[in-house]
Amino acid sequence: MTDRSLFRFSPEDDFPPFPGESAQRQSHGLASLLSILIEAARCNVIDAPGKAPDDPSIVDEFGRLVEAAHGLEIAPGVRLVDHFWTHGEPFRRGEVAERLRDSSKHSAMSVDGFLVLYGTDVESPILYGPNMMPFRVSQAIERPSGIPGPFLVLVGCRLAPDGRAEAPLAYAQPIFHGRRFMPVASELERDVLRALEQLQVALDAQGVDCRIERVIGKPARYDASTIELTISRQDSVIRTVRFAVHADETMAPPSHEIGFIVTPAAWADGGFVTWLERAILR
Repeated sequence: MTDRSLFRFSPEDDFPPFPGESAQRQSHGLASLLSILIEAARCNVIDAPGKAPDDPSIVDEFGRLVEAAHGLEIAPGVRLVDHFWTHGEPFRRGEVAERLRDSSKHSAMSVDGFLVLYGTDVESPILYGPNMMPFRVSQAIERPSGIPGPFLVLVGCRLAPDGRAEAPLAYAQPIFHGRRFMPVASELERDVLRALEQLQVALDAQGVDCRIERVIGKPARYDASTIELTISRQDSVIRTVRFAVHADETMAPPSHEIGFIVTPAAWADGGFVTWLERAILR
């Protein structure tokens, strides 16, 4: 990751925004950066058991994010990793403020800082998590509605006029669980991913690899999560299977890019499992 060309993060809605903009628009840049970081770290991928380390941990996941941060720039000549922390204590101790003050002396522009935190519950503007003090932002923690934690939370930090660091906003992305920072959009998607992990183990016993990817960036359907399975044997791809997951029954039919749409009904009646077996064994 550190040898790759630097990717400059500069979306239209970068953080922080112009004064007076709404918190919802301000948090858009944080959501974008978090998606970019998750994809760069490959946290949206679950490799086949034979190609992945046993028993992934939350430490492993944070380590992947830190490694990915080496390859991202947040300002000319400023790597994300130099303004990036994976717990809240550096903010409380003043380490974040010190870094931001130092960067402001050597840069022609204000450079933001970012905390990425694991949380189990969000009651905006407060994040709660295990083995950590509750973390409060000054304005709001934005999050998708209708799905509980756990969350991977990106907190934006900047210098206040008095030279201290302030954390005005955060974005909380629901994830699979604490050892897999894979983004999810519903509890149904978590159920599907648990079943897919069991499928991986079953196929591995037959000498077949199954790679799971939750598509980020430009999914085949804007209104549903897209998941892609790559089935291979001895590094030779046998087939690729794509489907979508949506927690609402009112969905358009599948397309040529998406073979099936998993809805609550299709999950409950076994329709998805039947389709998946046929898609893999065809």
